[in-house]
Amino acid sequence: MRLRHAITALTAGCLLVAGCADGPAPDAGVAAEPAATERGGREQRARVVIDDFEYAPGRLVVARGTQVRWVNRDAANHTVTFKASRPGDLGNISEGGRLATRFDRAGRYRYVCVYHPSMRGLVVVR
Repeated sequence: MRLRHAITALTAGCLLVAGCADGPAPDAGVAAEPAATERGGREQRARVVIDDFEYAPGRLVVARGTQVRWVNRDAANHTVTFKASRPGDLGNISEGGRLATRFDRAGRYRYVCVYHPSMRGLVVVR
């Protein structure tokens, strides 16, 4: 039992240290895919999955006007809280929940989970 607690503590410590690294996640990002709109046009949409206390992808590259949706596949609650005032705090996402926002301005938007500060993500809007 003590060994299990020690392994759990060691794993949590490693995840905390890895999550505190400066800069975006090392992945190359994922481009948004077009989806049909109500008017028959094409709308850009992208998805970030929250699983195992990580945002995946950790770095998402999208075009202006793209709607990004976060889907929580963890058993724990998470948030999508941007460091800038816009889009701001999207709020709590419970297990199986979803939140979405549209990015209309180019820029780099960093966000965190306020419950788990080692969880960080970045949306790059071009």
